[in-house]
Amino acid sequence: MTENKLNNMDVKRNNRSRVYHLLYEHGPESLKNIAGILDMSMPTLLQNVKELKAENLIMDSGVKESTGGRRPKVIGCNFAAKVSVGLDITRNHAVFMLIDLKGNILQYRRIRYTFKNEKEYFDNLVIKLEDFLEEWDVERSTILGVGISLPGIIDADSKYMMVGKVLDFDGGDLDEFRSRIPYPCLFSNDANAGGFAELWRAGNLENVIYLSLSNTVGGAILINGQNYYGETQKGGEFGHLIIKPGGKACYCGRRGCVNAYCSATNLRLGEETLEDFFRKLAKGEEIQKKVWDEYKEYLVLTILNLRTSFDCDIILGGYVGSFLGDYVEEIAAEVQKNSLFCEEVNFIKTCYYQYESSAVGAALMHVKEFVSGI
Repeated sequence: MTENKLNNMDVKRNNRSRVYHLLYEHGPESLKNIAGILDMSMPTLLQNVKELKAENLIMDSGVKESTGGRRPKVIGCNFAAKVSVGLDITRNHAVFMLIDLKGNILQYRRIRYTFKNEKEYFDNLVIKLEDFLEEWDVERSTILGVGISLPGIIDADSKYMMVGKVLDFDGGDLDEFRSRIPYPCLFSNDANAGGFAELWRAGNLENVIYLSLSNTVGGAILINGQNYYGETQKGGEFGHLIIKPGGKACYCGRRGCVNAYCSATNLRLGEETLEDFFRKLAKGEEIQKKVWDEYKEYLVLTILNLRTSFDCDIILGGYVGSFLGDYVEEIAAEVQKNSLFCEEVNFIKTCYYQYESSAVGAALMHVKEFVSGI
């Protein structure tokens, strides 16, 4: 193939991509506006629109508001053209998530299903996945793939779990999932997946630290809109920063880790749920107030360390993060008091996804791959 032909193909691919991504990012537009924004001739635009419509990726989207005269027709993305599945594996549960090309949650289901590194577990997991897809009448040909999030450290080639203490899956073979699931599989640490989902929804943020405050504490580092995993895939393990030498025991075998002080289990008193705890805290009950003040002290110390290290916005997520909307100002005030640089503390955010952000983020990995390839 000659160089000129290759260049022409590159130009065509680039034009197609520009049209789709304009509509994806900015919403429905008229042909006239698209041509103007992209500085593209109308014949070239019409050819690309025709091709994208043929692939069901864009569609007519009604008419645009007008200040006078005939209202122009507009075209927009067909976000329902493809779907992606998220599967979040925890010690005692499995979450099945279905999202569209925009990342909107279509359906999800959380079931109690205790993880076991046994053939029966993996066989039944796939049956449960297919039951979920069948229940919602998902057309299999539209499925981009299944994103799987797991609590632990996954090797760079997504072949095995380097560290999987939470699930007792150290060295676990990820082919146990991949060989059974009849769709392309991508794997992610649960906190990295949750952080990716939050950054996707935030839109205007590029650099973010995500602190996942669930039954274990994890985190994600997102730089220039991308997960940073570290040279050995261990970046973002904030739960194992030591904030009190010789303190409480952590499941990792050391003492004084963030995980030992800031996990959700520290706020569950007896048989209380987190909902119970925060409801009583809001009422000013003394026991919950005392527990919260201690928890907040260690959370503030963790936030200060992360801000000093990374100097960017920090999103509080996980089970606890979903309850912190009413307490951000209180947390920020404590951070302000102890801030090394006396800066205005406007960098602490709470998570958008109240539940199941890891499943959403895992599913979004396939969406990102697909949309980037258009």
